[in-house]
Amino acid sequence: MNCWKSINIHRDYGTLRLSLFSIIVTFFYFIAFYLVFSAFHYEEQFYELGLVPFLFGLCLIIPVHKLMHLLPLWLTGTKVDFNIVSIKGLPIPSYCIDEKVSKNKTMFSMLLPFISITITAIIGSVMFPNFFHYFSIFSSINFGLSVIDLLFLFQLLKAPRHAYIENSDVGIDILVNQN
Repeated sequence: MNCWKSINIHRDYGTLRLSLFSIIVTFFYFIAFYLVFSAFHYEEQFYELGLVPFLFGLCLIIPVHKLMHLLPLWLTGTKVDFNIVSIKGLPIPSYCIDEKVSKNKTMFSMLLPFISITITAIIGSVMFPNFFHYFSIFSSINFGLSVIDLLFLFQLLKAPRHAYIENSDVGIDILVNQN
């Protein structure tokens, strides 16, 4: 296997620029999601659950997002090391894939959190219109987390069809078989 391309999104775009872009995308996604559903539910009264359940839901977004990345890998038998790292005192789930993964499996793994949590938020907003403000907040934060995944995905779309993806210390390597 030969390395076709190495991708390091944080080096290419910069951590500050990625963070700002993610926050801006989160903000605009929230506005769009909220406006669309408020147009349908303009007569509904909002129910407030309080601060503790809201903060609990916010704390669950990152772990659920990470686990949704891992779900297709685990179901297909890919070996994944999962651990919790502390970043500025906050426990953040982290994972490392120890083997080469096909391009299609990697792309599906990158898209699954974005698609599944967004669809769940849309269904929840339709079924429970009194809580759509919570669904719009959680969905927009998930979309902000998915910005880096989508940037990786756009890079992977340019890769050859039968490429394999391998994690490296600084990003991912796209490998091709040169026979």
